[in-house]
Amino acid sequence: MIYRHLNEKDRFYIEQRLSEGDSLRSIARALGFSPSTISREIKRHTPIDFKGLYCHRLTSRCAQEKRANAKQGQAFNKFQKRQKC
Repeated sequence: MIYRHLNEKDRFYIEQRLSEGDSLRSIARALGFSPSTISREIKRHTPIDFKGLYCHRLTSRCAQEKRANAKQGQAFNKFQKRQKC
């Protein structure tokens, strides 16, 4: 199975379908993701002060910031140390 991240286009689709009142399962099926992926996306990347409203622009920005601030894995750090020697 090929894994991929949600992109801005996917997030826009989620926003549109949620505003129409569609279920997470139907959105997930249309995008080819698991319903839990859609649920986690909404939970993790929706700002608290938005009171449950999903906005694709803000969620994309939030996801990019989290990715930029993520720590590199230990295997990657070990590889970098070897390259410096």
